[in-house]
Amino acid sequence: MPTDAPAFDPAKLRELLDAANRPLPWTVEYRGHYDEWDVNSAAGDMSGINRGMFEGEPTAQLVAAAVNALPALLDRSDRLEAAEREAGELRETVRRLKFPPPAHDDPGRLGDRF
Repeated sequence: MPTDAPAFDPAKLRELLDAANRPLPWTVEYRGHYDEWDVNSAAGDMSGINRGMFEGEPTAQLVAAAVNALPALLDRSDRLEAAEREAGELRETVRRLKFPPPAHDDPGRLGDRF
């Protein structure tokens, strides 16, 4: 992975998604000549965006799929960040607890009960 790759910034992606004037889902249509494909939104034609951009259906499909997946990916990112914060809080709580060291001759040890 290149070191100059942009950072994953969910807040910026949400801002861009909210500001976009093209509602989801986006679809792909063959333009009817050569190997040119258009990406369209639920609101219709996006020819101003498409002009010369998508040469080949795989690229157009990738763009449409990525845009359509973005809301779910951002939601998942939010859930993972919340889980990471909770796990960190739990680790900190456990770290602050004071447990006596186990006595090797203690008959009440769990291993001696079985």
